[in-house]
Amino acid sequence: MNFVDRMKQLGDVISVYISKLGELHLKVSNSLVTLGAEFKRLMVVGERGGNDGGGMSVEVSTKHFAKCLQFHPAKPDCAFYGVGSQGASLAVVFQFFVPGSRRTDKSISLHCRLPVLDTGSS
Repeated sequence: MNFVDRMKQLGDVISVYISKLGELHLKVSNSLVTLGAEFKRLMVVGERGGNDGGGMSVEVSTKHFAKCLQFHPAKPDCAFYGVGSQGASLAVVFQFFVPGSRRTDKSISLHCRLPVLDTGSS
């Protein structure tokens, strides 16, 4: 069973943390089990943080996040994750290279914008 299938079984909410130093943390849990994945040294596009690596954490629907990851069988050459303005959404962009090169084919990309769940903190 892969990570996405396990996420679907565990809970309805996944916590996503993205740091300015290129770290992506995913965590889903219920009262019995916590499942997480951590990806480090990812490419950072745009604003970079200082040594503290500040970032942002949001919660999204596990179901929506799993559907977004279903684009991976299309074998994108790169993927970008980011939090939208004021933490309102989680953006995921899958891009493809021009065949035989490392240049991005700007005519082909897949975009997903997942709404952030209201945690009741605002």
